[in-house]
Amino acid sequence: MRDDQRGAARHRELVDRLTQDLRPVRRGGSPWLLLVVWLLVVFATIGVAALVGLRDDLSSQLARPRYVITLAALLAGAGLAGYVALLASVPGRISLVEARVVGAGVLVLALITALLGEWTPAPTTAAFILYGLRCTVCVAAFALLPWLVLFRAASRAAPLDGRTVGLCMGAAAVLVGTACVRVACPIDDTIHLAVWHGLPALVWTSVSAAAGGVWLMRWLAADQRSITD
Repeated sequence: MRDDQRGAARHRELVDRLTQDLRPVRRGGSPWLLLVVWLLVVFATIGVAALVGLRDDLSSQLARPRYVITLAALLAGAGLAGYVALLASVPGRISLVEARVVGAGVLVLALITALLGEWTPAPTTAAFILYGLRCTVCVAAFALLPWLVLFRAASRAAPLDGRTVGLCMGAAAVLVGTACVRVACPIDDTIHLAVWHGLPALVWTSVSAAAGGVWLMRWLAADQRSITD
């Protein structure tokens, strides 16, 4: 009997040691419902880009298959990456390896679609840099709200790998930003699109994967402490 008591005591001690750092998390919403809400934010952002953009031939561009295919590919990739980010925020819903593959894949998509432009006469170096820097900033600006919405949704779940979720969030939001700039930017030159639309997609997504992942885990830890206090 003493051995059984000592065994039971050791078992309780082990269980207590393993569970002492566990914290409850709030149950997140349905990934599909969250995706619908996020898509509403996405299309509202694109509407704003169309209103404030410098392109005055948007209606005629939408009649061109290449232009429509570009926007459709960017938005499809954004929707896929956004959904994967929501799934990756919940343990067991999707493999982290699969999530990373999707996040990297949509970045390649951004670069490919950036090449679906037209070869036009090269502008002056000053104009090339000035207009390009504006597009780089606008990609991040238009991506900010979609990123924040995904960030908040992910922070209410229990992500195990903040960098992977940050990668998918960044890819989704940046593809939205790239689509918005494609709607707003009047320049269709392939070099401009590749350098100032495609490459910023890689840069901003890398920033999201690095910094956003850290912020996500810190936010989650703070949120859990507020629940237990």
